[in-house]
Amino acid sequence: MKDALAKGAQAGSAERAVTQDRCADAMTRAERTLAEVLADVVHADRLSVDSHFFEELGADSLVMAKFCARVRKQGDLPSVSMKDIYRHPTIRSLAAAVADAVPPAEANSPTAGALELPPPTPTSAREHVLCGALQALFYLGFSYLGVFAAVEGYQWLVAEAAGVEKVLRLVLFGSAAFLVVCAVPIAAKWLLIGRWRPQQIRLWSLEYVQF
Repeated sequence: MKDALAKGAQAGSAERAVTQDRCADAMTRAERTLAEVLADVVHADRLSVDSHFFEELGADSLVMAKFCARVRKQGDLPSVSMKDIYRHPTIRSLAAAVADAVPPAEANSPTAGALELPPPTPTSAREHVLCGALQALFYLGFSYLGVFAAVEGYQWLVAEAAGVEKVLRLVLFGSAAFLVVCAVPIAAKWLLIGRWRPQQIRLWSLEYVQF
């Protein structure tokens, strides 16, 4: 039993020694943990918490994305994004920036944000089917009108012309069709919605179809 305890203590001491050897200037637990993860990712035996990720350690965006993914797997560290990496390109500055952040385990807990989020509004199968039917009818009607307008416009403007005149009319028709296609969504937005404003839209409702 004593031998097992002694071996465990020796293993723990060896692990702490390796951590200190790989990043001897780490001052906090977050710096030590981030330095360990980064050292594994960049395959470095030793690094400093003040070493620049890209200029001194030779990392690139793919390497640092792998670093962010490994940090997210650490339950005792807050999540780190690539935006954080570019803003704080050293272990020391990164650890200081995320020191006050909420750890992922706490942020993703079932009780987090329970007071801020309203309860979900139930929807019926009738609303679901009605929403899908209206969307399908709108798609079919809009497609039919588009094809009808294109065919009639071509027949009226291009079909009876010949030679160079037909080419010029075809260019004119294509330009007019492009302008119409660009203008229709803008006009439809102002007719159906008006000015955008922050709001909550219930799924499968008529407001959802309008949106």
